[in-house]
Amino acid sequence: MKTQFLGKTLSGPFTIPSGIVTCSAPIIQAFFDSIPEVGVLTTKSIGPTPRAGYREPVLSQYAPGCFVNAVGLTNPGAEKAAEMMAELVIPEDRFLLISIFGGSVEEYVSVAKIMAPYADGLELNLSCPHAKGYGMAMGQDPALVQEITAAVKAAVNIPVVPKLTPNVPNIGEIAQAAVAGGADAICAINTVGPGNHLSYGENVLSNGMGGMSGKGVLPLALKCVNEITNAVDCPVIACGGISSADNVRAFETLGANIFGIGSALVGMTTAQIGQYFKTLTNDLTSAKSNKAEALIRYDIDMDFQPLTLVSNEKVCDDIAILTFDKKVGVQAGEFIFLWIPGLGEKPFSALTDDPFSLVIINLGSLPTP
Repeated sequence: MKTQFLGKTLSGPFTIPSGIVTCSAPIIQAFFDSIPEVGVLTTKSIGPTPRAGYREPVLSQYAPGCFVNAVGLTNPGAEKAAEMMAELVIPEDRFLLISIFGGSVEEYVSVAKIMAPYADGLELNLSCPHAKGYGMAMGQDPALVQEITAAVKAAVNIPVVPKLTPNVPNIGEIAQAAVAGGADAICAINTVGPGNHLSYGENVLSNGMGGMSGKGVLPLALKCVNEITNAVDCPVIACGGISSADNVRAFETLGANIFGIGSALVGMTTAQIGQYFKTLTNDLTSAKSNKAEALIRYDIDMDFQPLTLVSNEKVCDDIAILTFDKKVGVQAGEFIFLWIPGLGEKPFSALTDDPFSLVIINLGSLPTP
């Protein structure tokens, strides 16, 4: 499905929203090389300096296909990110959209200048709902959206694509401000909220609150894209709850040009993601086909179950065996996410499962988030 977007003829009409799957240069290159249906490759948001982000848990599922996340804009900083992006080999029919953020107009411009030589376009993250002082705090002010867009547009010679938050009373007004500032396209929507998700009375996310994504936000995403396309005349990257050809058709009817699919990919292997996009493309070339929806992993179980530690056997100075009070049903090759509320979450492979036990190696103190 050849697609025209901001001066390029692309191999496919899809992208993966910032912060999902395509979060490192090697993965981006793998998508360039093997999944042509994804014509626009969007990076994780990059800021002026390195950020460790929040301590795990950073992602949780509150209902099948519905997620809440607070990663905290983790990134290596613009200088290091530019080195990694410089290694990419971008096919002629793909579009590298580098997402950037800042805490001020000057920071947006600084990062834009560093990243622009390696990008086909810059996405302005004006919509992150859980990082204080960034994203949504700026994206809710039309005047500031226009100022940031205009400043970045004046500093680079590639397309600029503001990503808008749905957490405003009139997203059409924000889109008009972005276009007045020189936006070449609009991306909408970012995650909704922030919201909380609790397990056994405790906030799952280490940040407490996070942005909501997945099937639950689809109606709001459709509403926002409708308001944007009625307010401005520019290309639109639509994202928010898309999982099926019918969803894509709905956004296309509203005037969207590129379709971002993120939460629907949770639980899939690389091969399964490739098959999903092939199936979705085939669906869209048929009148009523909707087979890709059946490939979504709505059976993913991210719930926690309580365990009691019954013994902590010290093997040597830095190794211990932790034994718990029951089996958890872990299979060979699987990992368990062990969550201690208020402290953090880490994945472990099991030593045994009758009862469940882990080997723990002391690698040092946890970093301060």
